[in-house]
Formats: sequence, structure tokens, C-alpha cells
Amino acid sequence: MPAYREQELGRRALDLIREQGRMRDLKETPAEKAKRIGVPLIPAKPKVPAAPFNPNRTVSVCGECGLEMKAVMGFVCSRANCPCFPQVTA
Repeated sequence: MPAYREQELGRRALDLIREQGRMRDLKETPAEKAKRIGVPLIPAKPKVPAAPFNPNRTVSVCGECGLEMKAVMGFVCSRANCPCFPQVTA
């Protein structure tokens, strides 16, 4: 048998072995895999329910001027005594 043919068969055999390993990993649950390897299983994080969608996007309303505060805003109140006025700090 030519050398290139042996190399090709060797490559195909390795690919088959790798594929069988992947198939075993797909069929195996994380708990079974941890038990087989002999390591502790790290529990999954609990799923946090998503907040309901608010199409209004209003977060709050200013008690002084009535300006609706949105999640993303490109403007502020122009009155200096309003709590919505940007406070500049150094």
C-alpha cells in the first residue's frame, strides 16, 4: 500500500475517533461527565426573568418641571434650580 494511502487512512481513523468522542460528549449530561471524570459539578446559575418591555422608555418624571426622564436622553432642563439640571463637578 502506498505511503500516501496509509496517511489518508490514518487521518480518516483519527477523524472517526474524534467524531466518536464528540458524539459521546453530546449524549452525556454535565452531571454524568463530572461523575465519570471524578470532579465536582459546578451548578448552573439560576435564570433571571427578563423585565417586561416598556415601549414608553420613561424612567421617571422630575418633580420640579415635569420633564420625563428617558433611558437615553440628549437634553436636560435649562433651569438652574431644577434637579434635572446637569451638576458639573471637578
